[in-house]
Amino acid sequence: MNQLDIKVTVNSANSLQFQYKGNTLSFRRMDGIEKFRRSTFSCDLSLDLCNIIGLISTIERLIPRQEIYKIHISLPILSLERWQDSEIINELKIMISQFTINDYIFDFYSFVKSSAKMRDQIVMELGDEAEVSLWSGGLDSLSGFLNRYLENPNKEYVLVGFGFQRCAFGKQRNLHEKINKLFPNAKIERYRVFHDIAGAPKKYPNPSFRMRGLLFLVEGLYASKLFCSDTLYLHENGIGAFNIPFPGSGHWDRSLTANPAILSIVSKFYSKLIGSERRIINPFLFFTKGEMCEVFILNILKFSNILELSSSCDSNHRQKDKPGQCGYCSSCLLRRQGILSTGLEDPTRYSYPHLNDVKRMKHFTQFTNQADLWKGFLLVGVDQIYQQDPIIYESKKYMMKELNISGEEFDQKFSKLIQSQICEWDRFVRFIGNSQTQIA
Repeated sequence: MNQLDIKVTVNSANSLQFQYKGNTLSFRRMDGIEKFRRSTFSCDLSLDLCNIIGLISTIERLIPRQEIYKIHISLPILSLERWQDSEIINELKIMISQFTINDYIFDFYSFVKSSAKMRDQIVMELGDEAEVSLWSGGLDSLSGFLNRYLENPNKEYVLVGFGFQRCAFGKQRNLHEKINKLFPNAKIERYRVFHDIAGAPKKYPNPSFRMRGLLFLVEGLYASKLFCSDTLYLHENGIGAFNIPFPGSGHWDRSLTANPAILSIVSKFYSKLIGSERRIINPFLFFTKGEMCEVFILNILKFSNILELSSSCDSNHRQKDKPGQCGYCSSCLLRRQGILSTGLEDPTRYSYPHLNDVKRMKHFTQFTNQADLWKGFLLVGVDQIYQQDPIIYESKKYMMKELNISGEEFDQKFSKLIQSQICEWDRFVRFIGNSQTQIA
């Protein structure tokens, strides 16, 4: 196993700074939330956790995929006493192990900084019952929030965005502004935390790291604490949340950020850390993307351009003078499938909408093969899918134990989710086939 020692210091800009292969790198949180907090309690433990996971997410970018490291981190923190608890450290490592194959060892030392509770605060004009949601600018984030808002338009909402790229915040801002124009009486606030990495290479050895998902979750829990909410909402369709791997793909190729069992592990650790119960809830766990997108059929949304303001693409295809969304990566394909299933015309401009070469057919073929596999499984029983993917079975056991859902109820809901996904995908396959015929 490879060894790596990281000694972290705090520079004059309050960035976490360390050396890696002769280069000086730094990670910094630019917090646009704290000054609007409602909570009067110190959030130092939460800030410690955000910095720990933020630093690890930076390190994970630098380590080549398929290489395993034992990484020793010496890190300054605000609340040393709590982090000296061996039980907390063990559970921290268990949580981290869900997102990386690397092994982390921690050596914390005290860092003196003015505590959040001592700073001047601006009182938000929001009630105590505000609903705090992660806000990415993606289609699930948008459709999920609109479903929640239209279900209870008198409620107060807080949308919280995070990221490493400033362009993402522009998309989040544009969507928020559009929602406020469509619903001028709505009580919706938007805040952000920007993660800045300085000194990193232009091209990361591991650009598809999973730790980013954990960073967003702990940042979201931090935000929910600031706004006096015991629940953080994450809006993700069930296919994306369970994220069943394609046949032959590796475990570490999939994101589990929205998996219900993983959400439980993260929220339980955070609750234990701060001594107060917190939850992460995905209200759309058994919805397909198409079912979430049905909200756009409403006239007030159908005749607006809000749908095309959202972004889904996770490809690195981007080229000058080409639209920002590729049209062929897995996220774009599910986006196109979801919009098509509503009967609406997709207003999104894609760089490669027709999938007319082998390279851009890869994910389409994988989804089609997976749908065919599921059809065979469902003829025998949903247990066949659990055997293919034990993580889903772990999710079932978690929901039976902690959410009081019977095994039969889970099987019925999961089976319906898979059947609906197959129907939506088959419709999209026919659409692509017709498009290619017209081109030919």
